[in-house]
Amino acid sequence: MLKEQDLKNLSEDFRKLFADMNNIIVELRQENSKLQRELYGKKAETHIVGNLIIPKNSLFNEAECLAANALLEEEAEEDKGSDSDHKDSKKKKKRSENSGGRDAFSEQLPRRKVIHEVPEEKLICPTDGETLVQIGERIVETLEIIPAKITVIQNVYRSFGCPKCHNTVVQAPVPPTAFPKHSCDASLVAYLITQKYLWGLPLYRQEDMLRMAGADISRTSIARWIITASKFLEGIASEIKNYILSRNTIHADETFVQVLKEPGKTAESKSYMWCLCTSKHDPTAVWFEYSPHRNKAAAENLLQNFKGILHLDGYESYSETVFKNGITRIGCVAHARRKFDVAKKDGSNSSKKHSVWFLNAFQKLFLLERDWENLNFAERVLKRNQEAALIWNEIQKKLTELRPQVTPKSNLGKALSYLSNQWNDVTKYLSYGDTEISNNKMENFIRPFAIGRKNWLFSSSQTGAKASSNLYSILMTAKYNNLDVTKYLITLFTELSKIYALEESPNLEKFLPWNWKE
Repeated sequence: MLKEQDLKNLSEDFRKLFADMNNIIVELRQENSKLQRELYGKKAETHIVGNLIIPKNSLFNEAECLAANALLEEEAEEDKGSDSDHKDSKKKKKRSENSGGRDAFSEQLPRRKVIHEVPEEKLICPTDGETLVQIGERIVETLEIIPAKITVIQNVYRSFGCPKCHNTVVQAPVPPTAFPKHSCDASLVAYLITQKYLWGLPLYRQEDMLRMAGADISRTSIARWIITASKFLEGIASEIKNYILSRNTIHADETFVQVLKEPGKTAESKSYMWCLCTSKHDPTAVWFEYSPHRNKAAAENLLQNFKGILHLDGYESYSETVFKNGITRIGCVAHARRKFDVAKKDGSNSSKKHSVWFLNAFQKLFLLERDWENLNFAERVLKRNQEAALIWNEIQKKLTELRPQVTPKSNLGKALSYLSNQWNDVTKYLSYGDTEISNNKMENFIRPFAIGRKNWLFSSSQTGAKASSNLYSILMTAKYNNLDVTKYLITLFTELSKIYALEESPNLEKFLPWNWKE
């Protein structure tokens, strides 16, 4: 093994070659570690392992796993002691009487009473022969579900004519509909859209489900209905985007989507969904926008004339628009943290030790943000500059100390370089009370899209991708405003069709999810 003194005696060319070879060895070791971890290791980034552990590939024994965990939790509750048992005794008694020991069901759910009577022969007192009278009752609630039921609606339009002159004929008017010339009701389309975009159920599975229910409807017909629905709801989708861009602080990100038929591109190439959402201080609104590219032109089209505060990761395609529009760019600490998590998993022992130090520092910053969640903007800025800034000073010292010592192409070196390059952006949140430490809120909205993408794999055409973006925007916004999404869609289809029949450009303000009252 070469010692430091031996290296000094080597030529400059050989020392460069030696350093390059060492970098290659480091990269190969990291790659090998990553591949082994992806095959056999845990995927979670967290330091702390949760109580609920469901083994990988547990599709068939998921119920047993969940039940076992629930049993362990119940036993832990019983071991807490008599004081807590006494304290919650009334609450537990109420649960037991009304719902079999479970938490009470929502009061908003409809209820159907089933009376269980005592047989008449048992209503005679065996002691003195008197007829028994009711002295109480016990209610035990259980949940019932009625599976999706398909009904054919026969719309009968009656006509009337004059029996004398035979010149006058009147017919019942055809009500306006969102789906003219389509044999579908608004309720069916709303149901199919929700199943596909909210729960990730692809059309070929829905086609099979409808067939089992007695309706032989092709997925091609369903796709046409969905495209029609998307075009009908374009006004609502546009209002959602306009609202987001009118806010002072927003989040942005992008994720890939495969579109098979795009001009000038192969079926295997990637296209993108660009995403925006409001901050947690405004009503929740989410926007998805399809683009064939992931470039600065797509970023400029997404942000249009926005000039406020924008939460982003380190992706450079936004930079020109950020500069041109005078946008305040807030970096994502979670992205910086994630690179140290990779270094901890796949790096050398020395890299792991340093990575854990950074991960602990980031964890302190996130815990402080959680403690300050209910402060007003001015108080949060004050706290950040009093306490969080001290932790950032320690991180900067560690960063300055380590960078010259670490191989740039190692995972730790990449993490240190990313943090150094993004330093001004990731620490800028300290100066603004209405900003977040990370862009996690946007990523949480993208995650359902990514899960759905695994099920339906791709969009066939650009028209389908644009339809998906409109519908995802509306459904996700409705969901996170606590609406019954299917009912909300039915209302839009029925009410807006009447309004569009009378007005070309109506005011849609009251129909936006954060304003809608069921």
